[in-house]
Amino acid sequence: MNFLITGATGTVGNILVNNLSQKQENIVVLMRNPNKMAFSGNVTKVQGDLSNAFAWKDSLKEIDGLFLLLTPDGDPAIIQYAAEANVKHIVALSDGTRYPTEEALYQSKLNWTMLFPVEFMKNTLIFWQESIRTQHIARTPFPDAKGALIHEADIAEVAEVVLCNAGHEKKSYYLTGAEISTPRLRIQSIAEAIHRPVQMVIQTEEEARAEYAGLGFSDALIDYAIESNKHPEPYMYTVLPTVLELTGHPARSFEQWAREHAADFI
Repeated sequence: MNFLITGATGTVGNILVNNLSQKQENIVVLMRNPNKMAFSGNVTKVQGDLSNAFAWKDSLKEIDGLFLLLTPDGDPAIIQYAAEANVKHIVALSDGTRYPTEEALYQSKLNWTMLFPVEFMKNTLIFWQESIRTQHIARTPFPDAKGALIHEADIAEVAEVVLCNAGHEKKSYYLTGAEISTPRLRIQSIAEAIHRPVQMVIQTEEEARAEYAGLGFSDALIDYAIESNKHPEPYMYTVLPTVLELTGHPARSFEQWAREHAADFI
């Protein structure tokens, strides 16, 4: 089969490309900078980005499955171009915001599958990697906020299953990890993985807002980060069996993720 993967250098896309390569599939990867990363297997690089689908629409010819990231700047014309190229199936990864590309996909006659994961475990690196590496400290304003964070490899495996197998057309899948965790428990898991103590520092909301601003978060994203942790919605911590049902194995734990990423915190 022939697949086109957007976001191929990202958290999920890179794993998905490697998984498909091991199955000897033919893969086209969309990259802003084709020199950024090397891939093994039968992988063809195409230069382009999601904001200008016209520039790479010819790459959709003879594509069976398209893995599509839904982003704020995504060009909804990609749906029209995919239909014109007779793409058989689009698997779209959403952050939960209904962008114009998603709306265009629903209105099209294409076969689609939507993936809605909760927060990625890898986001932990954004907030704690540097402070744990340099100070053995992890800061959080809400240490007991519940979440069912998901391992990025589980998302990639689900995407692989629905791309390579029939029966998932016009379905939406909500993806979570296998357990409820909190920042307090995640800090403990990282400390155990790196065999070093990590001090938890509880921030005020104002301190957290200042930190998030320093990380480049927009005001709207800062508000969301604070509110979603202060008052988590049930979908954020309700554990679902979707990963097990689709892949045949339980979702990975945060403890496993921490062991895999121990070197990032040392």
